[in-house]
Amino acid sequence: MEWMSRTCCMLLCRYEIIRKEESDIYIYGFELLFTTLLSALSILGLSFIMDEISVGFIFIIFFFTIRLFTGGYHADTHIGCFVITNLIYITYLRLGNLMLDLPLYINILAGTVVITYIWIRAPIIHPNQPLSDKKRQNNKKYTHVSLILAIIMMVSFYCFGLLRYVAALEAIIILTGMVMLIKPKRRRKYVEIT
Repeated sequence: MEWMSRTCCMLLCRYEIIRKEESDIYIYGFELLFTTLLSALSILGLSFIMDEISVGFIFIIFFFTIRLFTGGYHADTHIGCFVITNLIYITYLRLGNLMLDLPLYINILAGTVVITYIWIRAPIIHPNQPLSDKKRQNNKKYTHVSLILAIIMMVSFYCFGLLRYVAALEAIIILTGMVMLIKPKRRRKYVEIT
């Protein structure tokens, strides 16, 4: 991942698209881009193998979007992020199936509790990635918009009898709330002793 990111950055510098002193931020951006693409491709591959393509797309669209704004736990490495995202996806598939077997009132109650929690608490600020007040307010607003869209989609899917998709969206919301509950911790910075 790092090699590809450095290569892309080097090409941008060579063609004078970016300045060399900006390369660190671009390398980091490319690493995030490649990790996200790899995670999405992996999830689509798992979805294909498990014959769950449509709920795989729902996961990528809604989970990736809402997690962008809610904050909470972040892995220490890109490979850790990849592994955890895929584990969350597998959990999401199982949770979605479980939700189909539960009575409607339990699903509504669980969804209401978690949506309320996310609505009030988001965004969770990670100690290593502080947000300005404006960015925090924007993330809160985008979280609210994402939740409203998810609720509209769940009601629409329910009206059309697409209960698997209702359960999939509710599983995303529940897992988002769970990821927000994991208290972010400050990573130690190691000082090189010379």
